[in-house]
Amino acid sequence: MQSIRPKEVFVLQERDESRVKYAVSLYSVGKFEEALREIKALLEKDPSDPYYNAFAADCMIQIGNYQQAEKFAGIAQSLEKDNPDYSVLYALALFYNGKPEKALQAINSAIRRGGESAERSIIKSQILLALGREEDAVKEARKAVSLEPSEESNRNLGSVLREAGMDDEAEEVYRKIAEDNPNDVEALRAIFEIKEEQGKLREALEIIDRCIEIDPEDYTLLLDRSDLYMALDDPDMAMEDALQASMLSREAPPDALLALARIERERGLLQDALKHVESAMEDYAEDPEVHAVRAEILKAIGRTGEATEECMEAVRLGAESDVKYRVGLLLYEMRKYEEAGKIFSELVDDPVYSVSASLYSERCQWKSLHQKS
Repeated sequence: MQSIRPKEVFVLQERDESRVKYAVSLYSVGKFEEALREIKALLEKDPSDPYYNAFAADCMIQIGNYQQAEKFAGIAQSLEKDNPDYSVLYALALFYNGKPEKALQAINSAIRRGGESAERSIIKSQILLALGREEDAVKEARKAVSLEPSEESNRNLGSVLREAGMDDEAEEVYRKIAEDNPNDVEALRAIFEIKEEQGKLREALEIIDRCIEIDPEDYTLLLDRSDLYMALDDPDMAMEDALQASMLSREAPPDALLALARIERERGLLQDALKHVESAMEDYAEDPEVHAVRAEILKAIGRTGEATEECMEAVRLGAESDVKYRVGLLLYEMRKYEEAGKIFSELVDDPVYSVSASLYSERCQWKSLHQKS
């Protein structure tokens, strides 16, 4: 799901107070928390000003405080019910706060009051996607393009088509964007991902090569190519890209170091792999993925006791379903059936892992009983 925002940010509207202008200047350079402090000072004096409430909500969306954003956007919308922009803001706050049904009501209200626009259709299309209404989302995304055939509306259409599983049409949209701007890495990367998912790996390689040529400092592109080289059974080139990515991403999340560690583990360079994952752990000890990768390496080395501890630490730290599943498999392979069974039982309702998790959960129960007897 792509990030969606109103095209005309509320805080950039004209307002003649000097403190508002200062807050706008902070917002304009991405200092959202500082801008929020300024506007909260104004709210203390006049809590019923809809603009102040909308400004605060907008800042809160930017910093990811969606619960509070919903509160303040709701106040702004209730104070000025006929302002469709406030309904749009309220829809966004609800959407980001995980309430797509209410968000749909709010965006429909904005459209009724202010008419249709490309911006509102873009937002509505993303809300419909979140509700699982792919066909309606595609129609709304197409409407946005017909209302305003801009790069923004076309990019949104590509995103919606991809989410709806219409990859061939999505590729056409992204190719048109790239034709207009041959250096558009975002569009080229989308085409790369489509080709990779379709198994057209050589075509995907040509496209990711072009992306790296345009932006050689983006370590995530190198990681993409590293994964692709592994799929093409070329571990030497995969290692080269992972090493380069790790040098470019020293202050970024540990993705590059973990990718490098995985490649080294697969190539049997276990001590090097352990060194790199422990380097990642120095700054990201609370990242479940780091502990999961370390567990995989420790198991390969034969240090199963420590590997088990790392598995359980990954779960304790709130691992996502994909990491949990990997950890469960690792514990199962180490014959830690009771621990593995608990993890698989937590995944039986997961739409992606439900079938295999149920199967492994049953196996773990049987093997655990057999092990004890």
